[in-house]
This record gives sequence, C-alpha cells and structure tokens, in this order.
Amino acid sequence: MTGNVATGNTIGIQLQDTATVTDNATFGNGGGFAVSLPFMGLLAGNNIFGNADCGILVDGVAGVVASNNYWGAPTGPGPRPADAAGPGTSCDENGAATTITPFASKPFKVKAPLKL
Repeated sequence: MTGNVATGNTIGIQLQDTATVTDNATFGNGGGFAVSLPFMGLLAGNNIFGNADCGILVDGVAGVVASNNYWGAPTGPGPRPADAAGPGTSCDENGAATTITPFASKPFKVKAPLKL
C-alpha cells in the first residue's frame, strides 16, 4: 500500500490484513492508522501527524513494526505537533507492542497518483 493521502476522516487508514505500508500520509483525521488483527506487516516511510488522537492505534497485534515514520516533530511521537504512538501510550491496546524507533526527523515526499 503506497501513495495514499487520508485527511478529514474518523480513521485515516484501517489495516487488517497482510501489508507493507509505505509512502502514505495521514493528516487531520481522528486517528491516522488503525491496526487490528489479523494484520501482519510493516509501516515505514509514512507521514503521520496532525491527527486528533493516535497516529497509529494498534489493537491486539503484538510486534507491529512502525519505525522510520515522520510523526510531526524531529523528536518523534509525542505532544503536538506530533501524534501519540507506541508503548506507554493509550495507542497500544489489548497486548499490542508497537516498535516506533528509529523515527524519521523530517517529512517524506508523498506522491499520491491522480487518476482522471
């Protein structure tokens, strides 16, 4: 899954299957990504910030790798302008354990293809 931009949604992008998720952007949603079983995959190289709640909400999926994403600040997930994510936050629920480090220190250039 690549080249998508989600903005103004309750959840930007819902993930429930096997996928490699790269070069996407989630801005201004209730939550950026929502990950639930039976998801298996990788989330890397995405811009995830400006969402109201979690940048990545992981429910019950242990071992999600979400490293090398830009969270809205060069210091990674946390207080605004960044989004929350990962261990020790309410973004990992029901036994989830999300790897968020290392993280990108600047945004990626996401190119969403336009189909006319």
